[in-house]
Amino acid sequence: TVTMVEQLGMEASSDLAVTLKVISALQAEKDKSIHVAVNISGHTIASPQSFGLVGGFLTRHRALAPRLLIEITETSEITDLESANKAVSALREMGYRVGLDDFGAGAASLNYLHGLAVDFVKFDGSLVKKLGASERDDTLLRGMLKLCSELGMHTIAECIETEEQAELAREIGFDYGQGFFLGKPESAFLSRASSFLFAKRKGSKEHWG
Repeated sequence: TVTMVEQLGMEASSDLAVTLKVISALQAEKDKSIHVAVNISGHTIASPQSFGLVGGFLTRHRALAPRLLIEITETSEITDLESANKAVSALREMGYRVGLDDFGAGAASLNYLHGLAVDFVKFDGSLVKKLGASERDDTLLRGMLKLCSELGMHTIAECIETEEQAELAREIGFDYGQGFFLGKPESAFLSRASSFLFAKRKGSKEHWG
């Protein structure tokens, strides 16, 4: 669906619609401990005109910034990193935390880490599932994690589904983990302004500590 939206050039409209739903859900939710992440296309982030639509709305709702994370999808390559980083900086100045989603699965590269001053990097589950299978791959991944740390970026291992994966991810140097082993979606909140459902992970472990 995301690929189709990008091919039709509807990224900004789609991102704005989803962001509106998420904001509505957070405003209506009584449990203020709930945090939600919303994905925004790399196309939208890199286009000053498209980002202006989404960014303008987020500016008006910056009071929700501590509870709303912005994750940049990388299904297609971000070619204008300078414009993209200006958008990232604007979001961070508003108080939003910004990260790269599914890093390593698509077009993302070292150029992203160099060009985008994000708060966190979520490594794709396909990389996490290979932990321990290849010493060479583990060495490369360990180097990437070290680089992120030196750049001040937190790292998240996606798709932690077993205790073994959790241990390997911790040992190799990930800061945080995400996946069914750490916390399955067990409850949901319903926006009073829309029919969108968003899952809250109960008992999730946000830190390896």
